[in-house]
Amino acid sequence: MKKMIVLVACMVLVASAAFAGVQDSKHDLGVGSGSGGYVAVGTTEICVFCHTPHGAQNNTTAPLWNRSTTASVFTLYASATMTGTVTPGLTGASLACMSCHDGTLTIAGSVINDPNLAPITAGVNAGGVVADLITGFANLTNNLSNDHPVNVQYSTSVAGGGFLAAPTAASGAVLIGTQVECASCHQVHDNTIAPFLRGTMARSALCLGCHVK
Repeated sequence: MKKMIVLVACMVLVASAAFAGVQDSKHDLGVGSGSGGYVAVGTTEICVFCHTPHGAQNNTTAPLWNRSTTASVFTLYASATMTGTVTPGLTGASLACMSCHDGTLTIAGSVINDPNLAPITAGVNAGGVVADLITGFANLTNNLSNDHPVNVQYSTSVAGGGFLAAPTAASGAVLIGTQVECASCHQVHDNTIAPFLRGTMARSALCLGCHVK
């Protein structure tokens, strides 16, 4: 019985730690958020802007995904010096990010399953303006040609040229399947290292986890 109590306590602590990562961060969009950024109207919930426990429609994009899928056609990074093949279009985690960050879909208005009696509506951004589209540097648009490649293959054969670390040796960043995606460098639920980075940029540590320079 004591072991069970300890296990439950540990699970609660882990869950609390995970929740604390997104609470009051820029990804906390509900009423009462301490992010200092965009806050929608109509709900104090945090998770609902991306996930729903019931009625999810876009599970292939992300777990229990609760947002409309952008119709944008993306221009991805290309370079004659790049190793690895970039797959056209976006899928999975990167496509999920773009349901806000391409600047075409409304933030509150693109929530599919609203669990509240009152609808979630447009909120106030950091400038005090009522708006429902992402603005500023966070709006990456559909032109990703000047951003780090996503949907790019990262395998042992690709890393064999000596400029990239072997996939098993890369630290900080993570692979999504065998590809580099937005979520390879960004952890959307934890802003301990802003902006939602998986590793520190001190001495370019996150970059050097993959790039041998």
